[in-house]
Amino acid sequence: MTIAIIFVGFPCCGKTTIALELQKQLYNTVCIEQDTYYNGRFADHNAYLNAIEKECNIKKRKSKDNEKILLLCKNHHTQKNRKCVINIMKKYNIKYFIVNLIPKENHNNIIDELLNRIEKRSIEGTNSHLKNKSRKQSYYILKKGFIDTYEEPYPSKEEYLQLNFMDSIKENVDKILSFIKN
Repeated sequence: MTIAIIFVGFPCCGKTTIALELQKQLYNTVCIEQDTYYNGRFADHNAYLNAIEKECNIKKRKSKDNEKILLLCKNHHTQKNRKCVINIMKKYNIKYFIVNLIPKENHNNIIDELLNRIEKRSIEGTNSHLKNKSRKQSYYILKKGFIDTYEEPYPSKEEYLQLNFMDSIKENVDKILSFIKN
């Protein structure tokens, strides 16, 4: 059976890093990352959704031995963003679950960690819409664009895994692998 893992998390919380590690450990896995789709300086949400739709179409045409795991890496921080992806999963009858990397604690307490990761990404040259911004600019974008607009997911228990991006990559990957097997 094909399944999709929909990652929820603020910029630089490790969505893609965890997905790429899962991709190494799981058979027939496809990672679709929002940062791959840009139209100028902004992420192209429609191109991201089209890439998901294309993979779902391929899945529909292939035989059962070609079923796969879709790893969907985008912030998905609002109900509206998640709904677009979930509607595609429902259209193709793909079982999905949400992995939320945003801790339930006060989100203002995690900004410093995110800012440190953003600065590290800029130094490493990793793609991000926050790359090469000042700490003050990144703080403003994180606060107004993500933290203040964040909407907690409310799926049923069997579709949801709450993690904390501040845990190690290995810990989070192991928890996801365990969750998939159950």
